[in-house]
Amino acid sequence: MSRSVLQPSQQKLAEKLTILNDRGVGMLTRLYNIKKACGDPKAKPSYLIDKNLESAVKFIVRKFPAVETRNNNVAMNVYELSSAAGLPCEIDPALVVALSSQKSENISPEEEYKIACLLMVFVAVSLPTLASNVMSQYSPAIEGHCNNIHCLAKAINQIAAALFTIHKGSIEDRLKEFLALASSSLLKIGQETDKTTTRNRESVYLLLDMIVQESPFLTMDLLESCFPYVLLRNAYHAVYKQSVTSSA
Repeated sequence: MSRSVLQPSQQKLAEKLTILNDRGVGMLTRLYNIKKACGDPKAKPSYLIDKNLESAVKFIVRKFPAVETRNNNVAMNVYELSSAAGLPCEIDPALVVALSSQKSENISPEEEYKIACLLMVFVAVSLPTLASNVMSQYSPAIEGHCNNIHCLAKAINQIAAALFTIHKGSIEDRLKEFLALASSSLLKIGQETDKTTTRNRESVYLLLDMIVQESPFLTMDLLESCFPYVLLRNAYHAVYKQSVTSSA
């Protein structure tokens, strides 16, 4: 069977496609390396640190003074750009898109907003039940709980921010209500006498502190107005003391 010979024009086209393919692979590799470097705060270049970006942000604001970031749509565009650049965002744009796609056509926006509020209430009043779990113990060695409930701090903040962005509610007000309700619920287990129910009470107390530290909308002053700081300090002391005792 005779082997077909490429025409000069076809050969040149094949060579160009090969070169383009190699360049495409190289570009994707560079993009991946940039994403990896920007995603890790330790490996992020110094010129992308928040402090160094301040001058660039001020320059953009001067050039585009009409940009109104309080507008929901504009704010989401800003968050998407920030997220793509590897910068931390108050609201996760990907989560907002994912939750928006779950909206039901059979429920009115007002009902969906009520459901979102009730979800936060349910989470707040459910936190005390974590104290009865043996694995809810806080480990200073890993700076987290043995059953990973410390991840709830980020999850609660991100889900609340996304939900009330979708429903155009006040994220700060809803999180303040959540913190007050969660604090009240956890204070009640301080009066419990059943050791099984309260076996990891101090470890769960620390979850409140983690929620506030993870949130750009909550402050330690607000936490102290809802939950006595002395209880939080004693909780840290208790879990560290228990850790030393168990490792001895």
